[in-house]
Amino acid sequence: MLGYPPGWLRGRSFLDVVHPNDRVAFTRALRGQLAAPKIAAVGLRARLRHYDGGWRPIQATGANLLDEPSVRSLVLSVRDVTASAQVETQQRRLAKIVDATSDLVATVEPDGYLIDLNPAGRALLGVDAEADITGLNLADFAADELEAGAIAAAMVAAAFDGTWRGEATLRARDGRVIPTLAVIVGQCDDTSDIEDFSAILPDITERKRLEDELAHQAFHDALTGLANRALLLDRLGHALDRGDRGLERRRAAHRPR
Repeated sequence: MLGYPPGWLRGRSFLDVVHPNDRVAFTRALRGQLAAPKIAAVGLRARLRHYDGGWRPIQATGANLLDEPSVRSLVLSVRDVTASAQVETQQRRLAKIVDATSDLVATVEPDGYLIDLNPAGRALLGVDAEADITGLNLADFAADELEAGAIAAAMVAAAFDGTWRGEATLRARDGRVIPTLAVIVGQCDDTSDIEDFSAILPDITERKRLEDELAHQAFHDALTGLANRALLLDRLGHALDRGDRGLERRRAAHRPR
């Protein structure tokens, strides 16, 4: 595991390969183990020096067998936990990002109940920072029943396709209507069944306001606020299109069969 030639560690102190920053804690754990004969200690963590000069995170299980005539030593079983340590590091980094983002980020059970809701999401929806979210369903924050059905359908789509993207309108506890641009991702377990959903819902209220403002400016006179020629032509075009479609339907109805 550490790459040393056979016999290289014989006669040396095990602490020689322990990272300097881990030696105090590791030594304290070993001394505690010496005071507890025949009791196994699980979960000793440290970094050990590899023969190539790098460091490997390990987890050790110790057993004090000094009173055993056939052994008379402290036995350590050491396991390389590099992969799990990397996963833990990535999870910590991701958790920091989730906590720092201004977007609503939630983990949701397959039936819609919230598992986790980041600080920005709590602030957006009006949920207290320390409040227990057990029993809260994402549908509880839908703008209306139609929107709640749309969110449920989006989760079904994410379960089948892996990801769903689209607009979803929420309602905060104070009654504010919040348009969001949602991304819902289905997370599968080892059997490919949906375990939960990850949802990111950035608030696009300001973007919607700007879109409405630009649309109003495009079709209304800046001084009077009245509809301008562009709006008249737009409405006329829609009316002509509807008329053409109605005429075509009437013609089709009277064609000889």
